[in-house]
Amino acid sequence: MRVFDKYAKFITMFCTLVTSPFITNSFLIAQCVSGPPIPAFTNPSFEGPVGIAIVPSPWNACVGSPDTHPDLTGPLSALSNITPSNGSTYVGFGVNWSGSFVEAVAQTLASPLVAGTNYQFTMDLAQSNTAGVAPPGCVELQIWGGALVCDFSELLWSSGVIMNTNWVTQSINFTPTSAHAVITFILNETCGNGSGYAMIDNIQAITGALPGILTSINAYSSCDYQLLGTGSCPLDSVIVTGNIINSPLTIPLFGDTMLDEIIIFSSGQTGNQTINYTAYFQSGDVVTGSTSITVDNPMSSFQSGSACLGTPVTFTDNSTSSQSSINSWFWDFGDGNMATTQNPTHLFSASGTYSVTLAVTTINGCADTVSQIVEVHPFPIAGFSTTDVCFGETVIYTNNTTISAGNYNSSWDFGDGTSSSLAGPAHLYNTPGTYAATLIVTSDSGCVDTASAVVNVFDSPVSDFNVADDCIGVTALFSDNSTVGGISSITQWEWGFGDGTFASVQNPNHDYTNAGTYDVSLIVTSDKGCTDTMTLSTTRFSLPIADFSPTAVCWLDTTQFTDLSTVTNGTIGTWVWNFSDGSPLNNLQNPGHVYPPGSYDVELIVISNNGCIGSVNKTVEVYPLPIAAFTFDTVCVNAFPTSFTDLSSISSGSTASWDWLFDNGFPTSLQNPSHNFAAAGTFVAQLIVTSDKGCIDTIEHFILVNDIPAVDFIADSFVGCSPVCVNFFDVGSSVNNVITSWQWDFGNGESSVLQHPSACFIPEGIYDIELSVISDKGCENTLVITQMISVWANPQAGFNYTPDEITILNPEVNFSDASLDASSWQWDFGDGNTDVGSDPTHIYTDTGIYIVQQVVFNNYGCSDTISTTVNVSGVFTLYIPNAFTPNEDGANDSFSPKGIGVLAEGYSLYIFDRWGDKIFESHDLNLPWNGSIHDRPNQALQAVYVYKVQLTDLFNRQHEYTGHVTVVR
Repeated sequence: MRVFDKYAKFITMFCTLVTSPFITNSFLIAQCVSGPPIPAFTNPSFEGPVGIAIVPSPWNACVGSPDTHPDLTGPLSALSNITPSNGSTYVGFGVNWSGSFVEAVAQTLASPLVAGTNYQFTMDLAQSNTAGVAPPGCVELQIWGGALVCDFSELLWSSGVIMNTNWVTQSINFTPTSAHAVITFILNETCGNGSGYAMIDNIQAITGALPGILTSINAYSSCDYQLLGTGSCPLDSVIVTGNIINSPLTIPLFGDTMLDEIIIFSSGQTGNQTINYTAYFQSGDVVTGSTSITVDNPMSSFQSGSACLGTPVTFTDNSTSSQSSINSWFWDFGDGNMATTQNPTHLFSASGTYSVTLAVTTINGCADTVSQIVEVHPFPIAGFSTTDVCFGETVIYTNNTTISAGNYNSSWDFGDGTSSSLAGPAHLYNTPGTYAATLIVTSDSGCVDTASAVVNVFDSPVSDFNVADDCIGVTALFSDNSTVGGISSITQWEWGFGDGTFASVQNPNHDYTNAGTYDVSLIVTSDKGCTDTMTLSTTRFSLPIADFSPTAVCWLDTTQFTDLSTVTNGTIGTWVWNFSDGSPLNNLQNPGHVYPPGSYDVELIVISNNGCIGSVNKTVEVYPLPIAAFTFDTVCVNAFPTSFTDLSSISSGSTASWDWLFDNGFPTSLQNPSHNFAAAGTFVAQLIVTSDKGCIDTIEHFILVNDIPAVDFIADSFVGCSPVCVNFFDVGSSVNNVITSWQWDFGNGESSVLQHPSACFIPEGIYDIELSVISDKGCENTLVITQMISVWANPQAGFNYTPDEITILNPEVNFSDASLDASSWQWDFGDGNTDVGSDPTHIYTDTGIYIVQQVVFNNYGCSDTISTTVNVSGVFTLYIPNAFTPNEDGANDSFSPKGIGVLAEGYSLYIFDRWGDKIFESHDLNLPWNGSIHDRPNQALQAVYVYKVQLTDLFNRQHEYTGHVTVVR
């Protein structure tokens, strides 16, 4: 019989042998009686966290997800409000009449059901008594078997319609036709007009008796043993464990109940030994037990050590036998060689790891085998490399030792009484010579090898030379004095002269291009490649730089010579002047000399205290005097200035400046100046000319100045708003002259040559009017009347508004005046409304594009106008509530989204219940959900429902919203 424990976990089948001659094996299984329960279901009272769509572990949800109760005041209270029948929680699940929503719970059994076996257990069952579900009598509980979770292969049991709303214990009895691994619990709606909800708890099992097995163990031969056994019910298999070969060992069966097998105990297992067994019955029951026997076996053992390659390995036998003596030894050294002596010695031909096996046999024929790992270590191969060096250089030793396996240590003897234990050392020898260096390497297994090599430390040369200091331009002679000791000789010389040039001869000559002190280096190299460097300074004295500055003089002045000569090294002690005019040489440092007019090539020679010589030639000029001369024209007093034309000349050079002086005391330095005389009459003008070399000449002339005409004018208008148009009238006169020409300048960029002109003034401002007249003598006079015409500026209209984006949700517009020079305002907002404030605020009542006009006036009564457009645009916004109370009290009785900018076309509202059924839909913005289900009013229970809203906004954009809405009653 199949039984379950109180956790609804499948136990097994318990059997008792029946001796009736009419009963077959399969019938005997059916005759087994109850015994102690073994769990089949895990967590049979559904203990776990409370929540919607949550099932306790390890139960599995099928199709829809069941709920874990109780939640007496929370969302689950709408489905069930009874307390658990056992423990603290239970599971509830639902179904609707159409089958589109169904929930189930399942669990995989500890062992599959056995086909043809009767199973019994109990379970507490109740149907929900809350509103909104089908009444009692409309659902039934079904139990299904299958191979997988939620597999509805075979209907095992049905409760019939459930009438109770409190817990009632149900007895379940079924016989499966297949070996199902999973049990599934599910509801079936029988009324066809609603939804049902039921709860289960407290699955309990029935008990039965365990089957048994009888076993014994006997000596089979001198070293093997026979295990015998008989089962009280048909067996599937028997597994034995212990200190035996191939443990755990599955024992072959004879029929369904008998076992007979030879077992062999492992090496070294002697004395009292226990054999444990586990019997698996066809019923699914599992029974364990044990039996004991005294065993005698030899124990193979030996001792050996590791060795370097080429050294024999000695093996010592340590095998024992407690009941008899050992008379045979067989050695396998793991390299293809064997031996049969008790304590052999073996030489391995290659390094490596070898598995050495010893098999021993007693005089009774019992045997045992043992294996151990023997290491044959390789020798390191010592080797190193180095190079010969010059004395004073460090010898670098490169360790080239190799070893096929493991590591090694190095020991160096440098041949000069010193040593090192570094892997790759560097060594500095104290004297030149030839040294024998030795490397000894020892592996971490103690294997040793040696290598040697000769190192030469050659003598280094000593660089030396001399050179004399001299003036620049004199060739420097370098003399090599370098030496080298021992058997070496100098074969290369590398000179660096300190000026970027080089030479490779032994005794070079060199010409320096610049004076200075140079660090000269000589690198000498011996035939052994050894080098030495010496650096010595040599000075090439600079030549003195002869230079002088003569004074620039005019004829009859003394030329003064100023010495500017310099020298980098030392001082100048001698000066020699040659004036190139036949006069004697002069040895003064700064002499003076008088020349006739002309050009002279003067030479200066200077000598430094180092004997270096420098010279320079410069041309000295003695400049001629200029000849002053000028002409002038006849002028009008206070009209046109008198123009003066310079006619001065000079034999060489040029005129550099002109200084004019008029008898009214106003000087000028222009070459060809103009001058206004204050009154008519005759005046004296003086010109002083100076050449480019500073030489001077002077001349004077008498100047005639004519009288000028009188000028005057009037206008018929003087002030007004822009534009101001004015007529001008000439009223001037002249006593001794006749006015023949008029030139008007109105100050606004316009002019006229009429005697009585007209002009219009547009830009704001005060205008100066100018009139120039010319007489028949060519004399001109001008009159300027300042601030004669005043033009008032028109104000400049301008305004701003905020916000930049105006919507019908926020149609208030703030206008801010940005006009200039305005004292009053008139506003037209384009929608029939006006205002006279400077910064008005206006609220538009509808969307659209409006033309806003501003007219401004200033204190003079002048005006200006400006217009702009204001766009009041539509917006889209949406609000969706999350709860409503359809109780027909006139407040919050329906549910629908509210918004602005929503188009009627393309609008849809869908409502779904918790099982996914669509219970309401609307395509009319004015048709909300009032809590009806499929047009049956006031059917929606207090619960959470899902909504979906689809719509198109005024910008023709499509939107979709989903969420939850709670019906509150």
